[in-house]
Amino acid sequence: YYSIGGGFVVSEEELQRMKAKGSATTEGRRVPYPFKNAVEMLAMATKSGLSIAEMKRANEEKHMSREELDAGLDAIWGAMKGCIDRGLSQDGIMPGGLKVRRRARQLHDKLQEQWQQNRPNPLLAN
Repeated sequence: YYSIGGGFVVSEEELQRMKAKGSATTEGRRVPYPFKNAVEMLAMATKSGLSIAEMKRANEEKHMSREELDAGLDAIWGAMKGCIDRGLSQDGIMPGGLKVRRRARQLHDKLQEQWQQNRPNPLLAN
């Protein structure tokens, strides 16, 4: 699998199809706010007066409709929320061979027990 940016991961087969269609990278694609690194992105935000999110939306809307972009973002949020919900509802060992113990539910339950008890929390920074 390959990360193609923006939180997207594709298989070798998907990457080859994208390359064939010329959509595997943003290089060569004209967008209103092009940048190669965070320094350029932050400078462009200052100059334009737009937030990073607003610039990214403008860039994405050059290649898809607002509706397509919103549907894609909704799908990403749905997957993320599903992951969070599963993490908060399951115990045991996570999938995969590393035998990592699930901790989210236990941490969540502990925090819920302490809710509004006004105890100092060592995880909070002042």
